[in-house]
Amino acid sequence: MEWINSTNYKLTTEDGTDLTGSVEVEEGTALKFKVVVTNSTMGVTKVVAGDDTLTADANGVYTVTVNDDITVSALVQKLAITSIAVTQEPTRKEYFTGDKLDPAGMVVTATYNNGTTEAITSYTVKYAHGEALSTGDTSVTIVVGELECVVEGLTVRDHVPFANIQATLSEVEGRPVLTVTGTLGDATMATLEIKGCGK
Repeated sequence: MEWINSTNYKLTTEDGTDLTGSVEVEEGTALKFKVVVTNSTMGVTKVVAGDDTLTADANGVYTVTVNDDITVSALVQKLAITSIAVTQEPTRKEYFTGDKLDPAGMVVTATYNNGTTEAITSYTVKYAHGEALSTGDTSVTIVVGELECVVEGLTVRDHVPFANIQATLSEVEGRPVLTVTGTLGDATMATLEIKGCGK
């Protein structure tokens, strides 16, 4: 059998020994090998042994069973993202007008032209109205080049004004306490209490 390498990849054993040229192998022998891409901008698209297309296991190891004079080679091509998807939603879903998307907890996954996937962080966020979230928005768009996907389920509301403010200074167990009360724009009463240190 013959191992075919190129300037963009090399075939190796599982422990990293290069496989090159023609070798004599007993028929029926199962050989395990890896494809190491030597150009970081490229990825493996196809690995063939004779007329058969091989599939790697979870560890990237291929197995070929020798049953004839076969040639093993790989096809590599320049990696390109073919699709993107939000595979894990962001933790925060509630916002005020003017806020920007908080990406904490969100995972955006890219699928490449060789079938591999990878979580990416190089993307932009496109808002429906200008450069930030607006009242009533329920989604934003994630953009990578010309590819897009959507984060849905957002709630965006106006900032609620705080009115009818009253402040009271008192003392509890020798400590000063400042209590501020007021009415929010939705008629909800809100209270803020600040306690000082004792003497």
